[in-house]
Amino acid sequence: MTDQVNLAQSSDALTVAAIAVLVYLLATVIHEGIGHGATCASVGGKVISITSVYCECEYRDLPRNRQRMVEAGGTAANLIFGLIFVAGLILIRPASPTWRYFLLLSALVNLFLAGGYLMVSPLAGFGDWKAFLEGLSGKWAWTLALTAIGVLISLAALSFGREQIAWFCGATDPPRSRQAWMLTALPYATGALVSCSIAFLNPVDKFLVVSSAGAATLGGTCWLLWVGYLAGSHAANWDFPPAIVESNFILIALALAAVVAWAALLGPGISFGGAASPH
Repeated sequence: MTDQVNLAQSSDALTVAAIAVLVYLLATVIHEGIGHGATCASVGGKVISITSVYCECEYRDLPRNRQRMVEAGGTAANLIFGLIFVAGLILIRPASPTWRYFLLLSALVNLFLAGGYLMVSPLAGFGDWKAFLEGLSGKWAWTLALTAIGVLISLAALSFGREQIAWFCGATDPPRSRQAWMLTALPYATGALVSCSIAFLNPVDKFLVVSSAGAATLGGTCWLLWVGYLAGSHAANWDFPPAIVESNFILIALALAAVVAWAALLGPGISFGGAASPH
């Protein structure tokens, strides 16, 4: 009887994985399309192409401060949208557990991506923030400051995620820890697998699979695993049944369509003509 109750109080794994695909795709579009692409166009550059791991922007004739806006645009967009999703979750408080989870995962993935880029790129010397730092005086001070900001963003998102994910986990164990891991480890594995697989389709540089999809996506959003660990290992101070992400065939179908579009369009890239260096 207990096993039947626990099963009834468990979120649908396939729907959770589908939401993860949609969230990771949205975060990719936010970073490359809105962050780099829209910023490039708005400061006077020309967008050449956009893939899942880079945006080609012709901006070499722009003043250096505008170039830096393009280079920082991807991380800034993930941070801004992550905060928008946080605000939506707090202010709207959707009654539907499915939409509440979608907003929560969207907030966490975008915030962890922003924090991950800032922690890894300046210190490791590759990617957007390597380009941003070129020519700056006090480079090491900038590097340490950006890294510290990345750590703070990630820790804040971790704390927020642990508190919010508990709403889906209930108060008793083992169902609580099982739910916590399903809602964090499963989307991390799904999103990272799909993101990194499609990254290999980019036509310019396979190293971008390591630097962008690997370091940023795998490394940045691995904080989701810490959310699951902390939420699952700490007893809740309330007693109510967990909110359940129920099976949703529409979301599953949308996720399948998203994977196809992601691979067919953003994998090899959407070209707007011309040639430039990827950012």
